[in-house]
Amino acid sequence: MTVFRKASAGLVLLTLAIGGASGAHAADKGFNSILSDDAKTLTYSPCSEEEAAECVAYALDCRADNAFGGLRVTLMGDEASGPNVRSLAKALLEKPFGEAMMRITPKGKPVDLQVTAFTVSQNEMDGDWVLDLHTYQQQAFFDAIDKASASAVKLDIAGYSVMLSDSPKAAEKLLRFASTCTN
Repeated sequence: MTVFRKASAGLVLLTLAIGGASGAHAADKGFNSILSDDAKTLTYSPCSEEEAAECVAYALDCRADNAFGGLRVTLMGDEASGPNVRSLAKALLEKPFGEAMMRITPKGKPVDLQVTAFTVSQNEMDGDWVLDLHTYQQQAFFDAIDKASASAVKLDIAGYSVMLSDSPKAAEKLLRFASTCTN
């Protein structure tokens, strides 16, 4: 069992620490995707799998045991090294009611998901920020991901994009995550 030092990153990392993780393949410019043993959290890190807890960049989870339920997307970053998650949150906050969106693009086919809640908190351990986005439209997210589309999936939040899958191995992890979250 790995002990994670990124304690204030919340449930995403706690989940990995409790449940363990299984290996994956690059998902964004050398990022590794790590699927928790229960397949309800998919974490992306530029570090090796052994060091992933020390440098989580973003994550997805479908635990629904948080105050907002549904699908949660977590981004970590700061003004200096990026992404500037506080600016992303401000951009979402400035949208009219019901128009704050995140967009998933599997194989170039965009699907907009309404951001129903988001929080920004300090990550005191690393001196950066954590942005958690929640949507109750998780079924649209999971419906958009199938075997034909899972090998090329991008997520955009207020103009900032991350890759969720760009290879067969990353697609396998994303499909397993989607399957677990819908069953």
